Amino acid sequence: VGTAQDAAASGVTQGGVAYVISGRAIRTASETVLNLAAHPEIILRTHTGTRAGELLGDNMTNLFDLDGDGVDEYAIGAFGNVSATPSTGAVIIYSGRTGAELQRLEGEAANLFFGQQTIADRANGTLYVPDVYFPDPTTGKSIGRVTLYRAVAIAD
Repeated sequence: VGTAQDAAASGVTQGGVAYVISGRAIRTASETVLNLAAHPEIILRTHTGTRAGELLGDNMTNLFDLDGDGVDEYAIGAFGNVSATPSTGAVIIYSGRTGAELQRLEGEAANLFFGQQTIADRANGTLYVPDVYFPDPTTGKSIGRVTLYRAVAIAD
């Protein structure tokens, strides 16, 4: 779960935060609504944005086992200011086992908000990242596009 608007966890305005939550802890909880602040035991990992306006955590996607360790990885979108260029956006891929950043896919230009949406096709090992504001090269109007990233197993 996450929110791109968070400033408390990240320490920066709209830095954003994403939490990896224990499904086992949720299934065994007697409460139907769990407040994260009241139940820190269900939080396995916390990822926070480091730049103002990064907007990390607006969306997250469970991926597939990219590194062959038997645990699925996950992607978190940060569609805001991930670099000095405003609102380029990024999709960050994390290890499901350790939470370490494995790969960062960044938008190619300002104000594209890359990473605002992500979809994974686990059966085919594909990550889809729609660029809803991608401009037509001749008119400059937003026409959008979808970029497909195909997972290739990492060999030892």
